[in-house]
Amino acid sequence: MTRKNLATAYTWAVVAIGFCVLAVTATVQVPADLAKDPAGLAINSAILLVLVFLSSVSPMQTRIGTVVSVSLAPLFGAVLVLPAWAVMVVAALGTIDERLPGIRIPWDRFLFNRGMFILSYGLPALILHSLPKETWPALLPFIVALIVALNVGQLSVAFSLTIGLGVVTSARRMLAGQWFTYIALPLIGVLIYVILNQNSFQQRLLVFLLYGPLLVYRASLQKQNRLDQWLRDSFIMQSRVVDKRDGQTHGHSQRVGELSEGVARALHMSDEQ
Repeated sequence: MTRKNLATAYTWAVVAIGFCVLAVTATVQVPADLAKDPAGLAINSAILLVLVFLSSVSPMQTRIGTVVSVSLAPLFGAVLVLPAWAVMVVAALGTIDERLPGIRIPWDRFLFNRGMFILSYGLPALILHSLPKETWPALLPFIVALIVALNVGQLSVAFSLTIGLGVVTSARRMLAGQWFTYIALPLIGVLIYVILNQNSFQQRLLVFLLYGPLLVYRASLQKQNRLDQWLRDSFIMQSRVVDKRDGQTHGHSQRVGELSEGVARALHMSDEQ
């Protein structure tokens, strides 16, 4: 089986497993959850769905093809607040951004993202809600680590199969410089959990005040992303200026760079190497 066929099989396997887990979990949990507090469940789900959607709008593109947003904060809040099946629904629907499927993003990749988010947040929610709440404070770091591992792991395998980038190399690139994100955003998720546990509907709406810090953090990520791109482009422009001194060698530096990068990727070397 070729790598392309393996990539296709992997993509649809994630889609199938994700939606099967959602269907089974919903079938088991929905009747009991709706019998407890349907109004509260509906309000919290709607609030978190809106927060996740707002946090997923205009994601930032990375060099290896992934997109970065600040949706981890409301999604982690959803893991703490909602039953697992509701977390899966919010994760699948709330992370839909302005990239229209079939136009700006292929349908298979669009559905893969839905299945990936279902598994990345639904499975940790299943584990967390099966344990006593008294143990939650000690378990939260492990739940965050599991979410990150599932998310990064699924994407790394996908990049390995589609573009030949090593799984470990892909994971390192996605995790590089992101440690603060995986600390700050889950803390905001805990604040979301505290606010949504209030009895009053008006008090729960205060959770939208947390969108302000998320906007500030997203702006800082965008600025860093633009700076990295500017530095990369500046090196390319410098090489072109040098090449223009001699028409016979025009484009030589860029071609050498592209060939070197291609060889390094084929050897699964890290960015530093």
